[in-house]
Amino acid sequence: VDIFRLSAVRDAVSVIRLQPFDVTTPDGRSKERLRRAALTALSAGLSRTVSLATPLVTIRVSLGYLGAERYGLWTTVGSLIGMLGFSDLGLGNGLVTCICQARGREDLTLVRKAVSSTLVVLLAVMGFLFACAAIAWPLTPWARVLNATAAASPSDASTAVAICLLTFLIGLPLGIVQRVQAGFQEEYFSQLWQGGASLAGMTMVLLLAHAHASFPVFLLLVSLVGPLVMLLNGLAYFGWQRRSVRPRLQEWDRGTARLMLKQGQWFLAVTMITLVASQVDNLVIAQVQGLATVPSYSIPSKVFTILAAVGMMIYQPMWAANGEALARGELQWVRRNTRRVSALGAALMLVAGAGFIVVAKPIFRIWLGPAFEPSFLLMTGM
Repeated sequence: VDIFRLSAVRDAVSVIRLQPFDVTTPDGRSKERLRRAALTALSAGLSRTVSLATPLVTIRVSLGYLGAERYGLWTTVGSLIGMLGFSDLGLGNGLVTCICQARGREDLTLVRKAVSSTLVVLLAVMGFLFACAAIAWPLTPWARVLNATAAASPSDASTAVAICLLTFLIGLPLGIVQRVQAGFQEEYFSQLWQGGASLAGMTMVLLLAHAHASFPVFLLLVSLVGPLVMLLNGLAYFGWQRRSVRPRLQEWDRGTARLMLKQGQWFLAVTMITLVASQVDNLVIAQVQGLATVPSYSIPSKVFTILAAVGMMIYQPMWAANGEALARGELQWVRRNTRRVSALGAALMLVAGAGFIVVAKPIFRIWLGPAFEPSFLLMTGM
């Protein structure tokens, strides 16, 4: 595959610069797409490095401070709430695709309508889910649902669900900024913000553990870091970097909203399947073996999820680039670069995964102590 040729590597490196290319020519558009994709991949690499490093501190401190039962409760509730990821109705991914196509047709009006209409629908969904949660939360025996049998856990179960659900719903409309950045091939901004969120979350965990905060306070303040960073990202992006597409109520359009919902329906189906596959494990383990055993699975799983992001670090930036190129009819460009990116991503994932399996046991032993040692078969499967 030509990605491994010296000339291909040299061409890839040559597009990495801060100054944009002239997009009035096909060659300039090609280089500009690759430039933005490269910047996103590099910033994602930085963000993933931070995301890989911070759990070394946060997991050890959290597990030691909260104990296995409460940490398992936190992780299990996170998986339960994470299964609500489909509640954006596929609008986020649909918005990325819509912006890509509109950019290819140079239709900024459609972009403004799509962004504003999507945000209005997400706010309506958030309000509906708030109402449903207000009714269902006090009626549900959360301690029984989560198998919280330890003395401290039954009183904490409903509180943990309330806090995680609240922060999830707050983040639902705030996440639109990351989708707009992805659609404009400016996802390097959101990657840098996510890296900052990881550092802020680690700092919060350390401060709260040092202050001996109660479990509800610990959980609330740590969970609010993500939505707060998304809010700051949105204020900076729509207030300064992309003021032309800032969401406005007058840009709301019923027809555009229907279009976004229609476009998002397939993304919704894929998201639901993916969420069940990725989030149900901790719930099953909690029911079968108890909350205290969840960390022995969830911690290695979290590490391998970060490693799997190595591939996404390469693939994700090409979504917007391919969408814009396809809208212009530049199919050959998409074919050529898809082959290259697929080969590069597969090679990086193979090296990263195999390398970590080799060093995993001594790392876990140093990190979490000799009592924590996930099996080789578990790690190989992951």
